[in-house]
Amino acid sequence: MRCVLVTLAVLTSTPLVAHADERGVDRDLLLAAQAIVRLSADLELPASMTVERCKQAIHDGRADGVPASFELTSSAGYNGLPSAYPDPGSSGESHLRFGDADAVCAKLAEWMVLGQARKAVEEAARALEWMKMIDKASNHEENGAKLIATAKACNAAIGTLAAAKMDTIKVARPGRSDHDKVPVAEIDGRYCAPLAKVAATFADEVRQARRAEWERLAAPYKAAGLTGDKLDLVVSLSGRAIYGRGGGELTTPREKKAASVMFEVLTANNGSVTLRRYQFSGDKLIKTTSADYPYRPSPAAYR
Repeated sequence: MRCVLVTLAVLTSTPLVAHADERGVDRDLLLAAQAIVRLSADLELPASMTVERCKQAIHDGRADGVPASFELTSSAGYNGLPSAYPDPGSSGESHLRFGDADAVCAKLAEWMVLGQARKAVEEAARALEWMKMIDKASNHEENGAKLIATAKACNAAIGTLAAAKMDTIKVARPGRSDHDKVPVAEIDGRYCAPLAKVAATFADEVRQARRAEWERLAAPYKAAGLTGDKLDLVVSLSGRAIYGRGGGELTTPREKKAASVMFEVLTANNGSVTLRRYQFSGDKLIKTTSADYPYRPSPAAYR
């Protein structure tokens, strides 16, 4: 009797593994079907489901021997797929057999393209809102190329949506939880074209704004006679304390003009300090050195 029980345990172990594989495949394909439902409702991209994950679930299921006849849990996402059949126990949902599951990934891929199109439009909307908040003088001209690419993606999205005969899409309002319903015919005028216009000149405007700000900060130092390396340094450190020999702070343009040595104090999160020393011959920088300290150094370090 003991031998019979052992034999039965061995014989019943294999179906349990098969059921576990079927559950995993069923779960992932159900997630893909649910993603199709959300995408078809308002082009909402899924948080984690991808076409690749959908295809991988089918690949793994076939490798693990999940039978083609295995019936997947019903979902509205299977509605309209080839070989799908209504679930009599759940109104508005359909079943699909594992052997026909490739159609799920194909349908998901179609909707994902439209979801990405909505995302491209929303990124253009966010870029326009970002433009209202930034200080161009402290920005970087490389963002101009990114804005141009975003405007182009927005424009391409219009073609994608129009080809799918989409009349209206939801566009999230930047920084808010609600959205606008925007006709596809109005997307270019509201988002793509305005962004393309400001993106085209963004890099030049950033350079101009940065130069204007530099000149504004440099004006009192130029008036005191600073030029060259020393002028560039004090402008770059504008708003930060600069010290002279003995650790006293240099507070006026004239004091900085007269100093042959300047110090900058850099404090780390742990409280340690780097003392950076700049040595000049006239207004020409001839030497830069640094020294590290566990805490703020004494005046004797400023030499």
